[in-house]
Amino acid sequence: MSQWVSLRTELRTGDLLLMIKWMSNEHVYRYLNEHQQIATQLKQVYDARLPVFTPLFNRNGRFL
Repeated sequence: MSQWVSLRTELRTGDLLLMIKWMSNEHVYRYLNEHQQIATQLKQVYDARLPVFTPLFNRNGRFL
């Protein structure tokens, strides 16, 4: 199974769900600069049901 990763200017619902899946995996988040509760926090953001999540992630000058 192969999957492609690409960069886009907008972070949408499907992207956020994929991030939640990745950040729920210890082998992924342990090598990033994130804490163990990141998947829980991303789920809370998802519950906001916004059409585009980019503004939430770019508030502090972050790039995803």
